[in-house]
Amino acid sequence: MSGTVAILLALHRSQGHLGDLLGSLAGQRYGDWAVHAALDGEDDGAVAMIQAFADKQPQRTILQPGPCRGFAANFLDLLSNVGPQAKFAAFCDHDDVWMPDKLARAVGALSQLPSDEPALYASRSIVCDGWLSPIALSPHPDLWQGFRGALARSIASGNTMVLNRAGIDLLQQARADGGSPAFHDWWAYQLVSGAGGNVVFDPTPSLLYRQHGRNVLGSSVTWQGKLRRLRAILNGDHRRWTSEQTDALWASRHRLLPENQQLLDQFRKTRPSRPLVRPGHVALSTTEK
Repeated sequence: MSGTVAILLALHRSQGHLGDLLGSLAGQRYGDWAVHAALDGEDDGAVAMIQAFADKQPQRTILQPGPCRGFAANFLDLLSNVGPQAKFAAFCDHDDVWMPDKLARAVGALSQLPSDEPALYASRSIVCDGWLSPIALSPHPDLWQGFRGALARSIASGNTMVLNRAGIDLLQQARADGGSPAFHDWWAYQLVSGAGGNVVFDPTPSLLYRQHGRNVLGSSVTWQGKLRRLRAILNGDHRRWTSEQTDALWASRHRLLPENQQLLDQFRKTRPSRPLVRPGHVALSTTEK
């Protein structure tokens, strides 16, 4: 079990919670990692925190300017810049707190899979309030639906995701195809599953998922998260997001298995022209953002 993990940290109005996250990175039991951080927008003090962290850590920390086109573009720019020395890449949200064994468990699970096949690890999380008091466990995703299910909704939580080298290569190649997904993690799951890669889900939580007023959607186990999802359906945001995801996938259609190319074609033909609300499905539209 070895290989450098590129921790992809997207920064935007991060100063308030960043210290807790950085402390949890420093406490990882798996020590072969490097932080790749990108600041989107004005600096609110996060740069100084990153520099102070880099001065204290033996691991490498790289800070770059973000594209200022939203969180998905920021994460995907970070992913595009991961060099060949990294064997794994982990998406990292600035307001979470990682469990000490998060990277060790992810690398251990991915190392059991064929290294030449794209693979994605994800896990449950402990949903917490703004002061990190636990609220509930995140839902267990319906992974059995695979690529078909992922066309309509995000299945795994991006802040827990770790990719192997073949998965990094797949997403970097797909990024060069020109697609611009609304959600980087949804797109990552769609591509890895659609290309016939491996998805492993860890039922043991790997992080504390902080809920606060600036979550894009927040956890689906909280009433705020459910309300945001309902609002996204009613105002058409969810339909727009789904279209953006599908268009991004279409740019990389040739990277999918033949049967999944057909599923994508069918899905594009049958997309609803207006948002639909199905009772009992509001919380399932898009998971843990």
